[in-house]
Amino acid sequence: MKSYRSLIHVAAAVVVLSLVGVQDAEAARRDSLSGNLLIEDRDDVFIWPQLTVNNTNLVGFDYGPAANAGNAYLFWGSDTAAMGVAVHRGDLLGNEIFPYGGSASGNPGLAALGDTTGPLASQLGVNSGTVVDLFAGFDVGGGLAGGRLALGRGAQSTTPADPDADETSASETFVLLQGGYSMTGPMTIDTALSIAFSTGGQDVGDDTPLEGTAFGVGLKARGYADLGQPFELGFLGDVAYNSVSIDTTPIGGDETTTSGQSNFIIQGGAGPVWEVGGEDNGTVIAGYGVLSYASASSDADVDDDDVPASGTSQAILPGFNIASDIELTDWLYFRSGAQYLWVVDGTSQEVPGEDNDNETSASGPGGFGWNAGIGIEAGNFRFDGSFSNNFLTQGPNFIGGGSGFLTMASAEYAWE
Repeated sequence: MKSYRSLIHVAAAVVVLSLVGVQDAEAARRDSLSGNLLIEDRDDVFIWPQLTVNNTNLVGFDYGPAANAGNAYLFWGSDTAAMGVAVHRGDLLGNEIFPYGGSASGNPGLAALGDTTGPLASQLGVNSGTVVDLFAGFDVGGGLAGGRLALGRGAQSTTPADPDADETSASETFVLLQGGYSMTGPMTIDTALSIAFSTGGQDVGDDTPLEGTAFGVGLKARGYADLGQPFELGFLGDVAYNSVSIDTTPIGGDETTTSGQSNFIIQGGAGPVWEVGGEDNGTVIAGYGVLSYASASSDADVDDDDVPASGTSQAILPGFNIASDIELTDWLYFRSGAQYLWVVDGTSQEVPGEDNDNETSASGPGGFGWNAGIGIEAGNFRFDGSFSNNFLTQGPNFIGGGSGFLTMASAEYAWE
């Protein structure tokens, strides 16, 4: 029996597979919108890499609350072919469509503003991270095609001065491959398939006490159906599966114990999109409802039926996201978004010697969160900031500081 554990709560620990802009923008803009994916953004290239061709010739930076929190990107090319590179992008292996940041309570966090850690790093005791993160997009006539390739690596070793002592080493290598296609026309649909694989181990002399693999596959889709100006019907879909397997062998022994963990998520949503004022005004309003089911199983010894498996599941029935990007003047934007969840949680625990499991369930509000921000344009340069919740509702602390102004900020420059 495989029992379940909420994928939403463990997505940061195991591989969750990630898999055209109305305006170019940055991570701070999407954060201000509480992650609303029906309002198009430059950040879409990290989910659907074929959209790189719609975001050419620009350089940008996302800033977090510390000098080591942030990322950078550079895209170049033409209207028919483009390439890009990203640095220090933290949501490489985890980018579910809902809920934003994995939580609906308060500001959802800054997951994109740090390096990606491999899914085996904590078990192996290595500091793995992204080495390269490359993009390509092409206009293939009637649609867009593209891909993303990311490689990560971490390793360490110790050679004692004593020649009789064993050398120790550990390493992890992971790879993400994305392929995407966008259908254009009266109905536009963006799709992307992601495959990720990780492998690593620990060595002590001639022994390998720990080794593991992680694998995942995911598919994400977004589309718009024209309902006549100024309305569109937007829809989203996401399905992903991943697993982690760890083999443990005592030093000097020959009996191996295999532990396993697997996760599955499926979700979909739909809602209206308004382009207020048409092409003469950049205001966009979008809202959608989401239904989602996530589960995970965990087994400390997959070969021993006497070792109980355990976990939980979570259904979002339903969730909502409403956001607006409001053009105040030709150079100034205000934006805000909010999301709300109603969840049904369940847990199960195997009981050795019993035919039935211990099971619990609960339902209720899963949290509410809101974000707000500002955007400033000056020619080909733009700056976006996502307000600190305390700053917006309580104002600044003029003496001593403490409330903060922006949770995150972004700057971007584009050229012809």
